[in-house]
Amino acid sequence: MEYLLYVFAKHDKQEKFVTFLSEEIFIMTNDDGIRYYYGPESVIFKFKSNEKTEDIGDYLNNILGCSGIVFFLQPYEKGKLYYWVDSTVNKHLFGIETKDEMSEQERKEFQQYVFKNLELNEIEDCDEDITDIKEFLKIDKSDTQLTLDELLDKINDKGIESLTKKEKELLKNYSK
Repeated sequence: MEYLLYVFAKHDKQEKFVTFLSEEIFIMTNDDGIRYYYGPESVIFKFKSNEKTEDIGDYLNNILGCSGIVFFLQPYEKGKLYYWVDSTVNKHLFGIETKDEMSEQERKEFQQYVFKNLELNEIEDCDEDITDIKEFLKIDKSDTQLTLDELLDKINDKGIESLTKKEKELLKNYSK
């Protein structure tokens, strides 16, 4: 059976921590095809094992749970898990070829919109259908060009590093 293991722990040597966990999973499962993806505070493992879920859980509890490290173990069955990861991670963890529906820039703009509204406590009803993300965000890239004042406001609010490559070029053109 295949399993997914989600571990939530921040370690100052995260890569070594992930390697340690990989070795422990290998000992428990003898699966040399262990896959993982990690960030600064979490890691997802995908592995196979003939052991019972309870036995794997007990083993992990002795390693992680006793240390106060939060983890979730679940059997993985393709088509019965709903998730989102970018196409590179999807290929690595699950062997599934996908194409990202949004560009990185569009995703960042959508995140900024969502997080801005979270900060302002202006969350609208999430039941409304959003069929076109550009329409929802009122983004029309072909017609939109920020004014100098809008660019300067953005720099003032979020810093110069928040400007896209196009916006930096536009700022350079305004300065001529």
